[in-house]
Amino acid sequence: MEEFMAKTHCDRCGASLENKSRTMSWFTEDCICMECSGKESEIRDLLPGHGFDLEGCGFIPKVSSLKEIKEEMEA
Repeated sequence: MEEFMAKTHCDRCGASLENKSRTMSWFTEDCICMECSGKESEIRDLLPGHGFDLEGCGFIPKVSSLKEIKEEMEA
C-alpha cells in the first residue's frame, strides 16, 4: 500500500498524481489517475456482464472491437 501511495505519476498516461486521487486499474495492477479510471469504466460498460470476468486479467480490452460487437448485437 505504501508503494501505491508513493507513486508520483499515473502508470498509464504519466500524469502527475501529486495531491490528486488515484486508483488501481480494474484490469491490471497499474496505479492510475481518475481520468484513466474513467476510460476504464467506459471499457467495462461495453463488456458483457460489465467485465466482472475480466477483473485483474492483466490486459486492457480494445474498445474499438467491443464497440463493433455491441453495435452488431443491438442491430
